[in-house]
Amino acid sequence: MEKVLSQKQRKRATNFSKEEEHLLVALVGQYKNTIESKKSGAFSWKQKEAVWKKLEKEFNCSNTATSYKDAKTLKTKYCNIKQITKAKFAENIKKIHKTGGGISSPVHFSDIDLAVKDLIGKQIDGLQSEFDSDADAIKGLCESGDASKVGVSNLELPEDTQEFMSLDNDKAEKEVDAEGDKETDENDWSDYTTKMLKKPVTSKLQQKKTHHFYPKKYNTIQNKLMEEKQNFLKLQHKSFLTEHQEKLKLIKLECEQKTELFQKELILKEKAMQEHELKLQLLEKQMLLLNKQIESLEL
Repeated sequence: MEKVLSQKQRKRATNFSKEEEHLLVALVGQYKNTIESKKSGAFSWKQKEAVWKKLEKEFNCSNTATSYKDAKTLKTKYCNIKQITKAKFAENIKKIHKTGGGISSPVHFSDIDLAVKDLIGKQIDGLQSEFDSDADAIKGLCESGDASKVGVSNLELPEDTQEFMSLDNDKAEKEVDAEGDKETDENDWSDYTTKMLKKPVTSKLQQKKTHHFYPKKYNTIQNKLMEEKQNFLKLQHKSFLTEHQEKLKLIKLECEQKTELFQKELILKEKAMQEHELKLQLLEKQMLLLNKQIESLEL
């Protein structure tokens, strides 16, 4: 029973350093589309496993990795970092919205927390509700220009400011009319063709990827280090093979020498046995001669 329990116990890996955590989040950022994908199915699971295996190789080939860590430990570590980051942002929102007065104590966010927030933004911020707050309704009224419902028209203003506001309102109306004409021109799809699909996306619709602390130079340096490390491992493997072959040769020579010594010892032992047998035969003959001499004397 104790043997079964000892086999089931998992070996504990070494702790992650700050540099290793930074590296892990950076590598996850490169493959976030597959790792953070919400698709379910055999194909997506296999794709995620392949990405984690690839990430394992890149992590262990880097110079910052102090010890070997498999894909399972990296995945659990990233899940723990995500959980800690979500808890920090939730605690921050809780402290912002709590009542009772007193000095607020803001939560300290590290570079790793901000990087994880860039990876999983909606999981932390959530979606904005359309039916929850009166402030959103007031904001909508202010944007639409209906200020009477909010109470802005009841305020008494000086004459100079009223004239200035009237001029601004006229300018704003003209700008709104011009924008409306532009929108009608933009929404006109009469000249639309399928060839327009090949046009590139406008700069306004393009999503720019922002990373806090992972520039392109870091990736190039990392690739060079990986290549150098692979070359070093190949040389080390060759040296190990040569050492192993030399050790085998030495072991063979020792075995041959031992066999030769053993054979020589056997030959010497056989000669000693033969000499011993000859001595016994001589002694027997001498005993026979003595017996004959004794018999002759007695007669």
